[in-house]
Amino acid sequence: RADGNRYSVETGTPVTWTEEQTYFFRLSAYAERLLAHYEAHPEFIGPDVRRNEVVSFVSGGLRDLSISRTTFDWGVPVPGHPDHVMYVWVDALTNYLTGAGFP
Repeated sequence: RADGNRYSVETGTPVTWTEEQTYFFRLSAYAERLLAHYEAHPEFIGPDVRRNEVVSFVSGGLRDLSISRTTFDWGVPVPGHPDHVMYVWVDALTNYLTGAGFP
């Protein structure tokens, strides 16, 4: 808009920019290993059309993922770093792993 501010497309309300410290999972470091695994084990992802999609996506470059927040006072704390809480999708993943029998 002419006033230089940014607004939500859905609601028209002003957008508030927030900066915070965060921990990242360095997903980018695993691209080559993932591609090697998919090539060595083509049955790992099926059907073929989905494997091709995943290989194409990973080949395009993986970005590191933010996994914590400091602006929330609720959530699962990051072990050893009580100022940080895990993003809900990381928390959910740990629950799935526990439910599947991982320690």
